[in-house]
Amino acid sequence: MQVFDDKSKGRHEAWDIDIYYQEKMRLIITLATVLVLEKCPLRTVIGFEWTYGGSIINQRMLFYAGCRHIDFETQVDWHERRQLLKVAFSEDFHADEATVDIQFNSVRRPTPTHWNTCWDYARARLRVSLLNGLCPQRQKIR
Repeated sequence: MQVFDDKSKGRHEAWDIDIYYQEKMRLIITLATVLVLEKCPLRTVIGFEWTYGGSIINQRMLFYAGCRHIDFETQVDWHERRQLLKVAFSEDFHADEATVDIQFNSVRRPTPTHWNTCWDYARARLRVSLLNGLCPQRQKIR
């Protein structure tokens, strides 16, 4: 997980994020506990508790027998002011294009190979949907 300063330039703080916010990224590295919560033939569940400042992040990682995907369930008790929390996954793959969700459909977009212009930079910000059970959250692929 990553934390960024929330120094919005306008009056709409949640939607007016500075385009250069990534320049001052901090990693959440304080892992308080790791526990195997469940282990059976159908699935294994590992629990993590992370701390950052006065905040606590509880995360469960679920592995299912015979499935190639991993589910993450995350609960956040966030007490930080003017800081953004971002879930990020390191991926070791390359794709020439990505399919992204839009309202009532999806579209294919090329993945950026460079950021020469502000348009390239803005385009790179939206890439893969990470579902949180309520609505899709944006995640990027480079």
